[in-house]
Amino acid sequence: MRLRGCVVAAAVLVTLGGVARAQDGEAAPPPAPAPPAPAAAAASDPGEAPPTTPPPPPSSTRWELAAGGAYMTAPIPGALTPLGGGVGGRFGVDVSGVYLGAASTYFFGGTDSGASETTLLFGGDLGYSVRVSSDFTLRPLVGLGGALISHSEPLTATSTSTTTSTGRRGRGGGADVVSSASGSNSNTTRVTSLYVKPGLAAIYGLGSGFFVGLGADILYVPKVTYTDGSVASWLSYGLNGQIGKSF
Repeated sequence: MRLRGCVVAAAVLVTLGGVARAQDGEAAPPPAPAPPAPAAAAASDPGEAPPTTPPPPPSSTRWELAAGGAYMTAPIPGALTPLGGGVGGRFGVDVSGVYLGAASTYFFGGTDSGASETTLLFGGDLGYSVRVSSDFTLRPLVGLGGALISHSEPLTATSTSTTTSTGRRGRGGGADVVSSASGSNSNTTRVTSLYVKPGLAAIYGLGSGFFVGLGADILYVPKVTYTDGSVASWLSYGLNGQIGKSF
């Protein structure tokens, strides 16, 4: 009996020793694998539209070319007018709202008993463009230049035409704007004077660079020197229309 107990005890010890050796020799479990690194963000989402380059800012410089008609009242009521209806054109540039241009208008004037008077205005314009909307612009401006006034009269009429005390041809008590020298070998007299013309233009864009405009202005000629040496000043009011293209 004692021997059996010893054998059983020895078997238990051998078994426990084997288990201990197995535990000591067992390799440590490998560390848990590191989570995978996040993938690089895709350059672009296949379902998303590719980025677009922003459009360039609109140009701040705009060239304008226009033609049109105008009407100015008579500078001296009751006299032969050198203005009336006319046609002309302009060419200029608008830089960040500041307008600078050149303009010319020819006025057909009027006629009376064979005498006629016309006026050619030529000069420059300076203004500022106020953009009310993308299609509508208001432009106050002032013009400065020369006025070439021409008076023509048939040679056969010089001997019969009456002359006022100032030397200007009169009809019914009214004096013509430009004098005619009685007995002259030429039937045309020309006078050149400085003019100032403030005004306001309303311009409406039609698309593709085309535009139309309507304006009102005041023509002031401070000094008109007649052939007899007398001096007068002009003040006239008018309307004008234009059609043109910007580029």
